[in-house]
Amino acid sequence: MTCVTPLSSLANVWQDPETKVNYEYTVGKSEASVKSGTSSRIGSPDASGDIDILKKFTINNQDYVVTSIGDYAFYRCKDIISVNIPESVTSIGKNTFYKCTGLTKISIDIPSSLTSIGENAFYGCSNLDSITIPKSVSSISNYAFYNCSGLSSINLLPNVCEIGMSVFSGCTNITNVTINFGTVSTWFKGYKAIKTIVLGEGVSSISSNAFNGCTGLTNISLPSSLEKIGSSAFSGCTSLNSITIPKGVTSIGENAFQQCTNLTDITINCADIGKDWFKGLATIQKVTLGEDVSSIGKDAFLDCTGLTEVHITNISSWCGIDFISTYSNPLYYAKHLFLNGDEVTDLVIPEGVTNIGNCAFINCENINNFNIPSSVTSIGAYSFYGTGWYNEQPSGILFHDKWLLGEKNGYSYYLIIEEGTKGIASRALYGNSYLSSVTIPESMLYICDEAFFGCINLYDFNIPLNVKSIGRDAFFCPYYYTYSWWSKQSKGIVYKDGWILGYNVDKPKEELTIAEGTRGIASFALNTCNGITSITIPSSVTSIGKGAFYGCTGLTNVISLIQEPFVIDESVFQYEENNTTIFTSAILNVPQGTKAKYTGTPAWNKFKTILVIGDPVPMNGDVNGDLVVDVADISSVIDVMARSGNDTTADVNGDGIVDVADISSIISIMAANGRIIND
Repeated sequence: MTCVTPLSSLANVWQDPETKVNYEYTVGKSEASVKSGTSSRIGSPDASGDIDILKKFTINNQDYVVTSIGDYAFYRCKDIISVNIPESVTSIGKNTFYKCTGLTKISIDIPSSLTSIGENAFYGCSNLDSITIPKSVSSISNYAFYNCSGLSSINLLPNVCEIGMSVFSGCTNITNVTINFGTVSTWFKGYKAIKTIVLGEGVSSISSNAFNGCTGLTNISLPSSLEKIGSSAFSGCTSLNSITIPKGVTSIGENAFQQCTNLTDITINCADIGKDWFKGLATIQKVTLGEDVSSIGKDAFLDCTGLTEVHITNISSWCGIDFISTYSNPLYYAKHLFLNGDEVTDLVIPEGVTNIGNCAFINCENINNFNIPSSVTSIGAYSFYGTGWYNEQPSGILFHDKWLLGEKNGYSYYLIIEEGTKGIASRALYGNSYLSSVTIPESMLYICDEAFFGCINLYDFNIPLNVKSIGRDAFFCPYYYTYSWWSKQSKGIVYKDGWILGYNVDKPKEELTIAEGTRGIASFALNTCNGITSITIPSSVTSIGKGAFYGCTGLTNVISLIQEPFVIDESVFQYEENNTTIFTSAILNVPQGTKAKYTGTPAWNKFKTILVIGDPVPMNGDVNGDLVVDVADISSVIDVMARSGNDTTADVNGDGIVDVADISSIISIMAANGRIIND
């Protein structure tokens, strides 16, 4: 604290004799500021050298805390070398250090109370070398650091929510940037000198063109908090040779890495890689995929012709990836798969793996041997196409480890699948227009998606009793092939050997009772049949494939006569849009004595309402179950709210939350029933 006597010539202004800084104060108030001025009358014209802004000073036994630095306070003060700003200062005014060309250092005490930096505050401070913006700052106004051509390092700490126009324009020598908040905008677009960018935790998105044209950028660190990378965000970063995409990223815009002519190495840790994300990046040589990757969108690596290596750490995770198209898999071009640094030649798929995805090992020319564990129930299309093993096989039907994987160089007319075969891979006989007859052995358990899709002359085939699952469109032929087996079926549901395979032309509507004796429903067999309002599933059904009733948006009533419910996938009762489900809009009716089994079995237990066939049907709004909707039900909702519970019965409006909106719904029901007057 500095104790002084005011100069009589400066009313309410005191000058620090050491630094020649003028302070403004008002008698009777506790706050003071570094004196403001104008372009023609500067606040502290005599200030020079190294300046420590006072945190507090005392005049006539009254303390004054310095909380701001006024407009034009040091306007064009070329002899100032450094400034230390105390933690008490909350704002720096406009033009405060405008063209202080001798200023080389700004120090801001941490913790700081500084919240705003005014317009042109450091405009033209051409010798200022570095600046750390404390996390207390929420606003940096227009041109605040414009033409600070000597700046080489900028550190923006969390909390800045507003950055004005051209704040860092003309700072052409910045080499290091650290940003720790929100959305990164185009503040540094085209800055060729930047070499290192560190985005800290708290950064959630990178705007389109944010670092476009930063040709000197060699290092970029992205945080786990990052969710979005905008279009052309790193386009033209010609010195960037590697980048790691963190696991939180859900969106990468078009051309995000275009013209990154030296980008050769990409590591990806996010769960879902989107469509076209790395399309056309012919310079990429190496891709490393983390264990969290679960799906790769269409053409994600299309035209990445420079790829030579794909690196992974877990074969089981790799087998589970959903490759949407052939060009989703970087192996299409790379042809060499590395597991924990070693190239895979003798592929060992661990026991416990249930699914081998589409194109999983496509074109891996050095995989000469592989196994299919007994746990596998599904093999995707072209999973082993182009491997060393595939290339060495003779023409004809390809079998391996009790699976029919496909057909090489030719078409079969009459096919008798060898006894002991347990599965047929996706698209194994896809589009074989010569195939007319298939005999499937009793050992068969799994027939995967589109196994015989488009086999337009296939008229004779069987589905053995032991088959546990049939994939989507396994035997489907497009309707315009009017002579195919499929087209000759009666319009409506297509049955074959106790299985529903799909529908022919006409979608079933309204109340649908599945035929007694039906053993299974193929994947997506009745998808988008949105005219169905009620489905009765007979007790004979032992298998319901994924998406069987997907998109049946009109479905309000499901009657299951199955005595021993089995696990089904959530997609069985999923809508097409927004991944919403029928579980909340439809009622599940189950046989006497089975409700506990259904409530304990996925995904039957997702139904909001499960009723026992023959029991009284509760009314919507009857929260307490007394078969009357009245004020007692309002009390029951309030009880659930007080417990912070989520009782589905109390969720009257079906929005997934128990709150006052449910009370309003009960009141509406009471009014419609005429109970408002009585109660």
